[in-house]
Amino acid sequence: MSMKQTEFSDLPVLTEEEVKARGKRNMALALGIVAFMCLVFGITLVRMMEGAKSQAETAAAAEAASAAGPETIEDVQ
Repeated sequence: MSMKQTEFSDLPVLTEEEVKARGKRNMALALGIVAFMCLVFGITLVRMMEGAKSQAETAAAAEAASAAGPETIEDVQ
């Protein structure tokens, strides 16, 4: 007897029903993982778009302030 024959002789033999049930569990697990990945990706996109919008608003406000010219205390009073 070779080593490989003795290694696999202790493994249980699965019935057709057990193989199908295992396949269904694996598919459910895979779908759950894909759904989680899509959720994380979607949240990341939304947060990145919010950050880009905020950065654009800040840049526009800074440009508008610099275009108005420098203000001094005498100008305000």
